Formats: sequence, C-alpha cells, structure tokens
Amino acid sequence: MKLRILSLVSASFSLSLLACASFPDVHKMDDGNNYVSFLITRKGDGNRDGMKQAEAFCKKVNRNHAVLVTETFNYVGTVDEETYSDVKAEAELKKPNRLATKILPKKDKDINKPGSAVMVGGGDVEKEAEKGKGYEYTLVFRCS
Repeated sequence: MKLRILSLVSASFSLSLLACASFPDVHKMDDGNNYVSFLITRKGDGNRDGMKQAEAFCKKVNRNHAVLVTETFNYVGTVDEETYSDVKAEAELKKPNRLATKILPKKDKDINKPGSAVMVGGGDVEKEAEKGKGYEYTLVFRCS
C-alpha cells in the first residue's frame, strides 16, 4: 500500500516537473495558479501567445482549459517609455521597405528645395529601442 502511494506521488511529481520543463515560460505559483511571462515589443501584445502556452500546459497536465486570472504589462526598457513608444511607432511606419528613405541632394544649391533631403535619425538610444522588447507580459492562469 505504501509503495503504491509512493509510486503515485512520485509519478505526479515527475509529471509536474516534465510539464514545466516543456514550457519554459510557464511557472507555478504557491496559490495553485500558474503564470506565463515573456518579453514583448508593444504594450497590448502577448495575450494570444500567452494563452496558447497556458492551454498547452493545462492539456499536458490533464486538465481541460486555461482560465485567465490576470494579465499585466510592465515596461522594462532602458530608455524612457515615451521615447521607446515613439521609436517603435516610427519603425512600424518604415516596415514595408525595411529601409529609411534617404535622398541626398545632387548639388549644394538643392539643399533648400523642399523634399531634397530627408534626415534619418539614429542615435544609440533609438537603435537600442528599435531592436529591443521593452515590455514584460505576465498572464496568471489556472487550469480547470
């Protein structure tokens, strides 16, 4: 009898470790809930990917569905949030051609003509913000 209980406890513990190892963004909490946490580019993103991981996790531990408890977005970037948002918005506008438009004037006298040149910004702060993921998304869920 003791051996059977020990085997059952050992199997359930192994299953819970295996389930967490298969989902590196999923973590258990002390209150019985779980959470998914990862970095995202824009505030408001992440729910779809978070819920996919939560659903897959719950199915792996033989539960039906993941139920959303809470979700949070925390800014974790190194530049201020407004600068980060501005740089990301500007990068979105440039996406179709992936290159910033840069037209150089042919002669010095053409510099003053409208549309003859477009300045392309690009300090270290802007480059860092454009490449990075500035928000940490956390989705707290429980399996039901």
